[in-house]
Amino acid sequence: MNFNFQGPSSGNPYVKLSDLEGSLVVIEVQGFEAQQSTPFGFKPAIEAVVHDIDGQQTYRNQSLINSAIVTSLKSRVDSMVLARVVKGRAKPGQQAPWLLEDASTDPLAVEQAQAYLQK
Repeated sequence: MNFNFQGPSSGNPYVKLSDLEGSLVVIEVQGFEAQQSTPFGFKPAIEAVVHDIDGQQTYRNQSLINSAIVTSLKSRVDSMVLARVVKGRAKPGQQAPWLLEDASTDPLAVEQAQAYLQK
């Protein structure tokens, strides 16, 4: 009998929102955690698969902790969200937040996302 062995995974790449600025993404929202331990203390988080359509890359097992993005995705568990990652306007003394700009009504974006996901 022959066995088809594989070595352990080298880990999962972590995607930074700054690396996705302007990119078309599909976010498979897999879960919401009200209190996840992060380097910044306990924060709400979205567990997701992030498909970078423009970069042709998929990032599995991602924890998204950006508060504006968590807020926009927490009601979308078990859904796929099509959006562009954009930088919002900074409040005085704060950094600009990362936001998701809806792309679900853009026929070209929908076509590109469907083509990528069907590969």
